[in-house]
Amino acid sequence: PRGAYEGEVSYTDHAIGTLLDGIPGVSAARLLTVFTADHGEAFGEDGYYFAHGHSLGLDQVRVPMLWRAPDPAGPAVESAPVSLVDVAPTLIHVAGLPVPPDFRGRPLPVAGLPRTPSPAGERAIFAEHERRAAVIVGDTYYARDRSPIRDDEVDRTSGGRVRALPGRTARLGPPGPMPTYTAVGPDGGPAALESRLSEFLEATRANRGARHSELPDGAPEHLRALGYLE
Repeated sequence: PRGAYEGEVSYTDHAIGTLLDGIPGVSAARLLTVFTADHGEAFGEDGYYFAHGHSLGLDQVRVPMLWRAPDPAGPAVESAPVSLVDVAPTLIHVAGLPVPPDFRGRPLPVAGLPRTPSPAGERAIFAEHERRAAVIVGDTYYARDRSPIRDDEVDRTSGGRVRALPGRTARLGPPGPMPTYTAVGPDGGPAALESRLSEFLEATRANRGARHSELPDGAPEHLRALGYLE
């Protein structure tokens, strides 16, 4: 199965090259190209196989994010944690437009393009699942179930079984092997991270209804049919 998955990755790599080479009238060297993913895939992590959307383990939330600036100066690696919410602000910044102040994300450094000043203070990056939540601050990852989970519960999206997962932390490093988890004791996770995670969950819970009301007519029904909304 891992070999088959690596074959999919290789095919995707080839297809991206074909796409960039096929854009009429524009050299690939003049394009700002972004390649990323919305989630990873499980190959036995947390007891799940060929699955995603069941947990917020690092196998699910660590995804590729590759940027190629027009006429890049050379390759570079950003080792600090970043988020998919940073993609839109980065594109807006590269286009020379002001980033809306209500955006959660921030422009990322792209090799060959000027850096933007980073806001003061340590950033928190969140990941949210119907049954689980996670936060990354600095190089520390912390995740937990949002409420008690019975091992016989059925996942409403996939039809598979949902497993209770212990609260856990991990120290993140540069891209490479998956870090090792450390289980959180009965007293809960690190106080500072738990505080920020709880505040985030409370804010998203309070805004859930308002966020849905902003969707175009018919969109909530389509998203609900796909399992993305309750």
